[in-house]
Amino acid sequence: SGNSTLATTRVDGEGRWQTKVVLQPGGPYNLTLVHRWLSLPNKIQLSVLAGEVWLCAGSDNMAMPMAGVMNATHELETSLNFTQVRYTEVNKAWAEEPQLDLIGGLSIPWQAPNKDTLPLFSSTCWMFGRELFNRRKIPVGLVGIYVNQTDLWPWTDGYVVKDCGASSMQHVDERGHFNA
Repeated sequence: SGNSTLATTRVDGEGRWQTKVVLQPGGPYNLTLVHRWLSLPNKIQLSVLAGEVWLCAGSDNMAMPMAGVMNATHELETSLNFTQVRYTEVNKAWAEEPQLDLIGGLSIPWQAPNKDTLPLFSSTCWMFGRELFNRRKIPVGLVGIYVNQTDLWPWTDGYVVKDCGASSMQHVDERGHFNA
């Protein structure tokens, strides 16, 4: 549209940085990052969407891929038209403490739906994102992370459990399944 905005920031001693750019939902927007690192080109061009980002996390039932759904050929073909829904999938990695970065990296980098990776992505997560886009008409980002046979409690903040009215493990069966 010819409009441009300049945002500046500084890199801390750990190599982290952040800045805020206010965008209306939609896009794609063309962003140019200009930096002064000697080992890399000093301009990086990005095409981004502004909208909602949803975390799709859970056990192995969340990981069922799009290739395994009923009418998979039709579902996958239809889904290729949803270019304003983007997805990524996080590799599994273990840490004793919360991490500031993805220590395992991404098994599927951020992307629009395509015939190579969408069949591998979570059907539950994708269909949820597709439905959100159909209802809200704004871009949707989906982040998939699934770990087989995990209990509820390590994933759940104590405040969330309290807000649900569960003050103890009384609602959790021997396999870690929550039954409120």
